[in-house]
Amino acid sequence: MVKKKFKKALGIFQALLTIILVLAVLLLVFTAFNPMKNYRFLRVMSVSMEPAIKTGAVVLTKKVAPESLQENDIITFGSAEDPNLSITHRLVKIEEKEGETVFKTRGDANNSEDINEVSPADVQGKVIFSIPLLGYLAVFIKEPLGFGLLVILPAILIIISEILNIKKAIEEEVEKKYAKENLKKSPDEKIT
Repeated sequence: MVKKKFKKALGIFQALLTIILVLAVLLLVFTAFNPMKNYRFLRVMSVSMEPAIKTGAVVLTKKVAPESLQENDIITFGSAEDPNLSITHRLVKIEEKEGETVFKTRGDANNSEDINEVSPADVQGKVIFSIPLLGYLAVFIKEPLGFGLLVILPAILIIISEILNIKKAIEEEVEKKYAKENLKKSPDEKIT
């Protein structure tokens, strides 16, 4: 009875680890290689958009035509100070300045608008949805310990499980063969 419960628990654990492994690999692929060119997964690592988007969330952004943006949309744009940094804030105003459209943005948790205006060329995309805490997982997976726990450990557990399944199948085959040989023998020769 205990053995059956253990096997059932092990099976559930393996299924969960497999799901986590697949999700982790997909997350790594989408954050590192960006196979869908119009969409990007980005980690949110500041509190500026709380409570709408929590720190540690992953947001999915979609490239859109800047003229399709409306006030209250959450957009991602390149930082004026650091071209390698993306900022995700709410679009609070669309203005015309010197014949050019500019966007005023603000983080939901901030008291004032961002100092720098955003030009349409700097807009990287509009936020489609966010997944809380997944950004922490993405960072953790890139660390050696995280990679080991979320990729190597489940793989080892799956291999061990398969070895145990093969062992069980061999034992069952041996028992069947032994039972057949035992049936063929005369009643006097049977081993009891």
